[in-house]
Amino acid sequence: MDLKAKGVRFGHSSSQCLKDITFESHPSHGRLQLPVRRVSHQSQVILLNFIAYEEVSPNTRTEPVMLSYANLMKSLIQSPEDVKQLQENGLLVNMFANEEQVVQMYREINTFGLAKLDTFKHVKMGIEEHCRNRAKTWIADLIHTRFQTPWTIIALFAATLLLCLTFLQTFFTIRPVN
Repeated sequence: MDLKAKGVRFGHSSSQCLKDITFESHPSHGRLQLPVRRVSHQSQVILLNFIAYEEVSPNTRTEPVMLSYANLMKSLIQSPEDVKQLQENGLLVNMFANEEQVVQMYREINTFGLAKLDTFKHVKMGIEEHCRNRAKTWIADLIHTRFQTPWTIIALFAATLLLCLTFLQTFFTIRPVN
């Protein structure tokens, strides 16, 4: 999922708790806040053990946070470019040799269709609504592709100012002030 092209920016959540994953949609961009996580060879085993404990243990009556986190990360990480983007934002510390291994690790996590109680459903729905909104994605694409440097913004401002001045000159030429 190419969230950067849709105007979704990444940020650090206020704590390292997995429940503190939030998404805020703004007119020009969206902001997904995730906790910083280290991904290594043991991560898959640990994550699967937590998921099994959440689902099997009769003493836990909590939300399936680890299961929901695994499903969210599986939907976010679909290519090595997604891993690079999370690494550039400081949200993922990769202990593998390359990004492809991280993608493969998340693909191999089988949640056995237990995603019926999704803790981060509101986050996923917020991202989907933001990506479906054509105006927001158009503005994000415009900013992402056209206004990458301050000079393009200055040129737009100058062109708009000249256009307004030309309109005023034409208006006062047609209707002179007596």
